[in-house]
Amino acid sequence: MREPRVHRRRRGAHPTTALVSLEGEIEPLKVEAFERRKAELQEGIAALQEEIAALKAERKATQRHIPFYELPEEERFKRLSTQSKHFVDTIKMIAYRAETAMAQTLREKMARYDDA
Repeated sequence: MREPRVHRRRRGAHPTTALVSLEGEIEPLKVEAFERRKAELQEGIAALQEEIAALKAERKATQRHIPFYELPEEERFKRLSTQSKHFVDTIKMIAYRAETAMAQTLREKMARYDDA
């Protein structure tokens, strides 16, 4: 998706503002060549814009969330039993309390209160 956008940006942001300008005297041959080049650039930009629109539509059609029951068996995760979840939660609480108590003890000894 990024690549077509970069190409479009390099050729000109909008089909009417393709990066081509006519310099010098206005002569019929120069004007024809200028118009031909400008038309080619505009066609290229239009094609890139169509490609970008198609890519956006394809991306929009992509399913964002997959229900659990649609996952293949080998990719389904297994739930922790409630006992092991409670055990892990208890260990986390004990660690948090120990960390808080240690920080409080260190605050009393530190020169600056917020260093602990």
